[in-house]
Amino acid sequence: MGTSVLLVFIIPLMFFEVGFSYLTGAIFGYPTTEIALPYDEEKGLVWEYDCVNDPNIELVKTKVENGEQFFIFEGRGKIDIADIFTKSEDEQEGDMMDLVFTDRNGNKKVYYGYNGNRTYAPVFYAAEDCQTIDITLTAQKARKNASWEVALNDGYVIMKKTTGGETENFTIIITPDNKDGTYATYGMFDVEFAYTNSRGKYLEEATAVFELQDGKHNLKSITYEDFWDKMFTDLKHILEAE
Repeated sequence: MGTSVLLVFIIPLMFFEVGFSYLTGAIFGYPTTEIALPYDEEKGLVWEYDCVNDPNIELVKTKVENGEQFFIFEGRGKIDIADIFTKSEDEQEGDMMDLVFTDRNGNKKVYYGYNGNRTYAPVFYAAEDCQTIDITLTAQKARKNASWEVALNDGYVIMKKTTGGETENFTIIITPDNKDGTYATYGMFDVEFAYTNSRGKYLEEATAVFELQDGKHNLKSITYEDFWDKMFTDLKHILEAE
């Protein structure tokens, strides 16, 4: 009862805060972040941004100044209550985006970044400053129309649309910030995934643990648990503790 009453007051306040932020942003402008690349038209250093699969940011302006080409981005996000209760077929998993810039010579420059709200400036990292780890998940009990999704710490995972099979590949990006950030403890962090049915109900859970060794993170382990077995085990432990 107490929690329900509290939510009645908290949820309207959350919507008011977000709505106010969007209103002030529409009037005064939203915070932006720029990426600067070397510019020299004679040498072919003229860049194009791919704008592929980067739904949480928007390129709002480009300019050339003092031998540099600037790409200026703002965050882009919206509140969609329906997404909380349903699983969209086009839903993307992961929060990290890869921004690819290509010059006229075919050279590429890659940045990783994230943002899901226009009221905050996007955050970008040059690819050479990050570490990339590819992992493969395989359901222990394959189910029809089931797929993998990120359950926790999706700020480490490159955004993608899953294939919908029992096996799925994900790419983990470790940035200069998140390697020692909120989710990292003594150089170790984990990312949790869920194998879900078409209605988004959990069937299995997988936890990938990454550990810092010799200055780089390595995949230490991937453990799988049947969702319902885990639920009953946790409930048993709670009852025994009482």
